[in-house]
Amino acid sequence: MKGAVAFLVSAETPEKAVRVNITARESQIEAIDKLARKAGMTRSAYMVQSAGRGRAGEGVRRAVGRR
Repeated sequence: MKGAVAFLVSAETPEKAVRVNITARESQIEAIDKLARKAGMTRSAYMVQSAGRGRAGEGVRRAVGRR
């Protein structure tokens, strides 16, 4: 191939998603759902992103008035 340029691109192999079951008060789930909707995310995506940022629970504690 005349004039072609070869290059390498790094790509991560996606990690397998795992289903989990949690127990929480109804008001906490409602608060998580409200915050997730506000962020334009699913409940799962919101919880994972919050945990990844080290902020798991901050918005929920504010939303349900708990510390």
